[in-house]
Amino acid sequence: MTSKSDKIILFDVAGTLVDFHPEWRAERLAKHSELSEERISQLFSGDESPGVLFDAGQIVATEFYNRCCETLGVEPTQKFAGVFRHAYAEIFSARPKMGELIEKLADKYELWMMSNTNVWHLEYLRQTFSYLNLFTRNCNSHDVGYVKPDPRVFQKAIEWSGKNPADLIFVDDKESNISAAIAEGISGVHFTTPEKLSDDLKALGVEIPEKALSST
Repeated sequence: MTSKSDKIILFDVAGTLVDFHPEWRAERLAKHSELSEERISQLFSGDESPGVLFDAGQIVATEFYNRCCETLGVEPTQKFAGVFRHAYAEIFSARPKMGELIEKLADKYELWMMSNTNVWHLEYLRQTFSYLNLFTRNCNSHDVGYVKPDPRVFQKAIEWSGKNPADLIFVDDKESNISAAIAEGISGVHFTTPEKLSDDLKALGVEIPEKALSST
């Protein structure tokens, strides 16, 4: 059995580990509402939107659903709940090369999720993308009560890990989140492609087998 490194690698999810398609959500929900897709999208962005409050764990799923239905002009019935959850949660697609890289990293490194996400998204993600089940711990927004780039998210990761910040590496596709991690002493890697990520991790001393990524 390969011994684990002392380093922990923390990953953002949407836009990094998987592709993110928020437009799918708006398109689906627009079929059940008189609101425009642009207005529907606003339900899930902005500091006080139901979506961000749900991500931060500040409202529970039932309240999130009821608030969204009120804005959509839809009766919050049990029947529509299934339609809504499908439209809301199933907005991700796989990144096979990232799955392959994660499988290699998991042999030697403890992997954590650190994403602005919620219980519905996380349940769908784990059920759909098997490589996400290689992550041993979550430090997601709904776990800590804040959303990135709030510094308290990164401070909580340091606290929970019990390690020096220099022993943590954080990967995210948003530069603002990387800057916030670096400000707390965590090594940050801005994700653009799996190949570039592999090179950047190696530059930080992360050991990755040469055939971590396929050519397809």
